[in-house]
Amino acid sequence: MKPFDLFSLRRPWKPAMLLTALAAAALTMAIAGCGEDLPRPEIVEKLRVLGVRADRPEIALDELFTAEVRMDALVADPKGAGRPITYAWGVCGFEIGGSAFTEFDCTGPRSAIPGSPEKTWTFRVFDAVTATIAAIPELRDNFASRPPGSGGGSTGGSFAFPKEGIPVLVSLKVTAGEESVTALKRVIIREKPPLNGNPRLAGVLADKKVLTPGAVNLLESGRFIKLDPVPVEGSAEPYPKIQLDGSTKLVGEDLVYSFYTTAGRLDSFRSAASEDSDASIFQTPVIASGDTANLMLWVVMRDARGGIDWLEFPAELVNSGQLYPQRQVLD
Repeated sequence: MKPFDLFSLRRPWKPAMLLTALAAAALTMAIAGCGEDLPRPEIVEKLRVLGVRADRPEIALDELFTAEVRMDALVADPKGAGRPITYAWGVCGFEIGGSAFTEFDCTGPRSAIPGSPEKTWTFRVFDAVTATIAAIPELRDNFASRPPGSGGGSTGGSFAFPKEGIPVLVSLKVTAGEESVTALKRVIIREKPPLNGNPRLAGVLADKKVLTPGAVNLLESGRFIKLDPVPVEGSAEPYPKIQLDGSTKLVGEDLVYSFYTTAGRLDSFRSAASEDSDASIFQTPVIASGDTANLMLWVVMRDARGGIDWLEFPAELVNSGQLYPQRQVLD
């Protein structure tokens, strides 16, 4: 297949419009679901997608024909008791306002390219972009009227590559039993480096004690525990940020953390870039003397530019006498 001059095409939409529409749709769904007793977002009580990750959040234009992206997700199913979870990946090829957009499901027959039923999925960026063009009549017609070699490339024609990049939208639908949830993830095509990578979460401290991912961590019941995420050095990358006048300025990323649990309370569901501390205070549930209980903790780190990492911690609640036998006082 002969590569064509993709960026000789005129786009019928702007990435900023896409982000606005995404936010508006999310707000509409949130308002529609409001009731007297709003669920706390940090408490995971049913099947949820807590994060979707692309191993390469951004792709350079000169890699467009060869680049591959691997997708995976952080899925929580606290009441599933180990039940099977099915995955459906796809790419959204639609115009703003289309039905596929409003339904947030671009998997199966709605996908612009063949998706995947696996927990992880690797796709070719070129396939995703060209299929998206074929799915949008205005783009398809524009390309048909300006075939390869007709001029108008990214350096010599009327097309100006957007500074904010061009997004490819990846859709994930997760199903377990009768529950089903859908999530979207953007992969951005940039004209040239620097490209954003995923930040890396080195660990999480619980009152200065290191939690162990994937292993059962003992937590004392009925206590306030400070959860303090620790990023790998260099996770906050410098990047050119677009200013109001259209110019760019090199700034550093703000890493933001989200905290989730199946039980207890968190004083901060999400840290803010303006805060002095990224920590959240976790109030563990109270259990009766001699009892134990299990819960899950998740900490998700984002760089606000599409980069993401996470850690998950199974935990067992015990009372102070079980956790610190030496504290028991004999009569």
